[in-house]
Amino acid sequence: MRRLFLISCLLVMHTICGQTTSSGIDTTEIVTIGGIQQFIKIKGKERANPILLYLHGGPGESAMEDADTFTNKLQEYFVVVQWDQRETGHTLELNLSPDPLTVKLMQNDTYELITKLLTMFEDERLYLVGHSWGNVLGFDIADKYPQFLYAYIAISPHIKNSDNIWLDKVKKYEKEKNNLIAVRELDTIQVPFKNFEQMFTARKWLSDFEGDPVPDSMVATYIKMLEPWRNTWFSVVKEVDEIDFSKSLKRVECPIYFFLGRNDHVTPPTISAHFYKKLKTPEKKLFWMEQSGHLIPTTEPQRLQEIIINCILLKATTK
Repeated sequence: MRRLFLISCLLVMHTICGQTTSSGIDTTEIVTIGGIQQFIKIKGKERANPILLYLHGGPGESAMEDADTFTNKLQEYFVVVQWDQRETGHTLELNLSPDPLTVKLMQNDTYELITKLLTMFEDERLYLVGHSWGNVLGFDIADKYPQFLYAYIAISPHIKNSDNIWLDKVKKYEKEKNNLIAVRELDTIQVPFKNFEQMFTARKWLSDFEGDPVPDSMVATYIKMLEPWRNTWFSVVKEVDEIDFSKSLKRVECPIYFFLGRNDHVTPPTISAHFYKKLKTPEKKLFWMEQSGHLIPTTEPQRLQEIIINCILLKATTK
């Protein structure tokens, strides 16, 4: 009787956490990475398909809730894994990081998750996708552990600090508008940003430049809302400011594909395109997303997926 009760409990837990059929998979998992519990979501039409791990941007911004909008087609060809990095999303709900966040800590988490996934699915390699900040983690894997990757896919990648490029454009725009308040505030900003307040002010006027101005009445509210992020992540951003992949990463021993938004002001595509041109790799290709800025998965999700499937996956399998 006790055994039947335990079996019933296990069946209930299986229903709550997700379901894995003989061919497909749709489940969530809590895995131990870096000494803490971390949350992943796994979806795919065929469990035997290759793994695709998505490294979200931010830092500190989960992509979990909107993931189906830019992976629904990918799920037919891959086992797509979404991960809430530590101090983010569902992982943050599970536990706080006992260690101060650093780039190295986050890169170690990425390595550990990849090795865990390869063991879980009894595979030797996977496809790795990084968006924005996610490339700080992904380029590290592509550099140090190319044997784990069928290919690396870099979307709107951070290559080096280039805030001065878009900041100059914003300054010129506000001067032409004769917005004296904006010009005065922007003139006080140093690059790299000296503190969170400078970063917020710069991004506030970038939003104005992009046609989505922040109302004056909401500035104090937004600063208050962002206080937890500042306390957790701003030190990591300062670390990222010191990274220059154009100097530290000259060759990658796996295929690499770039997706660049033509109108990206956050990570200027001229910087990424120059890096791409110089980077040595067994195979590489750059795809321009003409309708996009920085948020390619949001603005052109269907085209993004079609290229990954038709020009990367299917091309590789027909060689």
